[in-house]
Amino acid sequence: MDKFTELYNYLKEQGLTDLSSEQFKVEYAAGTAKNTELYSYLRDEKLTDLDAEKFNVEYFTALEKKIQSKLLLQMGRWLLRILLPKLQRS
Repeated sequence: MDKFTELYNYLKEQGLTDLSSEQFKVEYAAGTAKNTELYSYLRDEKLTDLDAEKFNVEYFTALEKKIQSKLLLQMGRWLLRILLPKLQRS
């Protein structure tokens, strides 16, 4: 089980979120206010001893990379749709 899933399952079991895993990933992504709030809560409750940067690397970076990969793929498809007809004409 990856770190994100562990964290999400813990929060779900504790009744701290009613979001789906996908909604949670989006709403609590690194760099969001909710992510900062979550980190502060976990630190204050002594549930993590990581600094904010390490917390996001361990729990959210793999997720961000997956999202970035999807975005790059979508951009590539979009560029192909635009450029391919132009290349075929020349």
